[in-house]
Amino acid sequence: MKNFWTYEDEDPYTLKSISERDIQKAEKKLGVKLPEEYKALILEQNGGYINFNAFPSERPTSWAKDHVQVDYLLGLGKKEGILESKAFIKEWGLPDNLILIHGDGHT
Repeated sequence: MKNFWTYEDEDPYTLKSISERDIQKAEKKLGVKLPEEYKALILEQNGGYINFNAFPSERPTSWAKDHVQVDYLLGLGKKEGILESKAFIKEWGLPDNLILIHGDGHT
């Protein structure tokens, strides 16, 4: 998965390295089991810009008829990471049962 991440000197989405124990604590706090693929990615690099900027969608989106733009993944962190999901869900009026891995309110 090394070609997944875009390596940049100053990437605001890349957080400090984490361990499997950190992931277990986060899953317990969030009340979810994170996907294995996501866990493998954040163990390699804890969030950051990615080399792929689109995710297919069967429904039209604000970006295109067949995809949504995704240029970074949030890592595991209290600031700028998935542990902020509940605060952003409340602020943006989203459904309660989400874990945000990308986005800024309108996406």
